[in-house]
Amino acid sequence: MNIPVDKPVNIEDGRHEGVILAVSYRDTPFPYTDVEVAFEGITLKPGYPTKVMECSKLGMLMKRFGFMVSEGLMVDPDKLVGKNCEFITMKKDGKKGGVFANIIPDSLKPLGVREEPAGTKQVATGQALSQEELRIIRKQDTRKVGVNTAQR
Repeated sequence: MNIPVDKPVNIEDGRHEGVILAVSYRDTPFPYTDVEVAFEGITLKPGYPTKVMECSKLGMLMKRFGFMVSEGLMVDPDKLVGKNCEFITMKKDGKKGGVFANIIPDSLKPLGVREEPAGTKQVATGQALSQEELRIIRKQDTRKVGVNTAQR
C-alpha cells in the first residue's frame, strides 16, 4: 500500500467550529470514548473516560449536549453524531517530538450554546446534520491530524 506524504498541518490554538462525525470506544490503556470532530478538512478526537456520572467528563459532555444524566438512566454517546459543535484547540509537544493539536475535552459543546451567568443552564441553537451531510463530510475529510510539526 502506498501512502502519500503530506505537509504538516498547522492548527491555530483557539476556538473552532465543526461537526461530530463518529463516536468510538477503546479499552487501551483504559476504557475511553473518543469523539471524532471534523473541521476545516481536519479530524481530531478528544477522549473521555467511559464512565458516566453527573460529574464525570463524559457525563458533563452529554449534559452539555442536552442529554439527561442522572443515576439509573442510560445515555448513548453515539447520539452525538451529526451535532454541530464548537471547541478550543491547544498545541502540545509530543513526548517523542513533534507538536500535536488537541481539543480541550471540557471545551467541546454544541454550537451556539451559552451558559447562564448564575448557573449551568444552557440554550442550544445548533442543529444536527443529516446522514447525507455527514456522508459528504466524511468523504471530503481525508486528512487525519496526528503529528503537527509546523512552527507554532
